[in-house]
Amino acid sequence: MKFGVTLVVYLIAFLSSWAEADYFTVRRPNPAHTDFGYVLYPIVAKAPGLNWSYGAGLMINNMFNTDTRLMFFGVTGSIKGLGLNFVNIDLWPEYLHLDMSLYDATTPRKM
Repeated sequence: MKFGVTLVVYLIAFLSSWAEADYFTVRRPNPAHTDFGYVLYPIVAKAPGLNWSYGAGLMINNMFNTDTRLMFFGVTGSIKGLGLNFVNIDLWPEYLHLDMSLYDATTPRKM
């Protein structure tokens, strides 16, 4: 076990020092568009053995003139659920992004 951990640490150190080489510094242009947009859409579902569920979803693209997106949905009926998702929050632009998601759903006890 100790050998495996040591090997992984040395491998990460080797690869990170190798990534600093000059031939890795040339990057392609940023493919992300920053044009603002949004979509509001209906959700309708019928699962076998359950009644209908319905709700709505909202997606907001490219908030704050960045590639950050917000997605939200809510469903009620036989299946109840809420979801919230933030995607591409820049922590270190072009290198490190943060994605956050929160979901909650319930179904009837008898299926």
